Amino acid sequence: MAHNDSDLPSRDRLNPVVFHGSVAGILVFLVMTMLFTEQAGAFFDAGLAWVSKTFGWYYMLAIVAYLVFVVMIGMSRFGSIRLGPDHSRPEFSLLSWSAMLFAAGIGIDLYSSALPSRSRITWHRPT
Repeated sequence: MAHNDSDLPSRDRLNPVVFHGSVAGILVFLVMTMLFTEQAGAFFDAGLAWVSKTFGWYYMLAIVAYLVFVVMIGMSRFGSIRLGPDHSRPEFSLLSWSAMLFAAGIGIDLYSSALPSRSRITWHRPT
């Protein structure tokens, strides 16, 4: 029995207009950014400064609201719900989990602070 595209659910079909338009837009963005690094850097720096200045208060408010929500959930009756069967116990201790989260945070920080400097060194064209 041959399958027709109309037989497939809509989530399984690829919309060619959206896909090819997205690929073209991404490629144009990448090429323009790599060709005009100075202008792109100035544009992105100005955008970051504007977002930080305009929405910095919202960012801090969102962080505080999230932390208050997490602490409230943790201290309520929902904080003792097990994420598995009732008889299961954690594989790692609280100290081990804390060490893993700390190491992951340090790794992300090192990677994210090293990546921009690497890209500026690699993509910088001599003038």
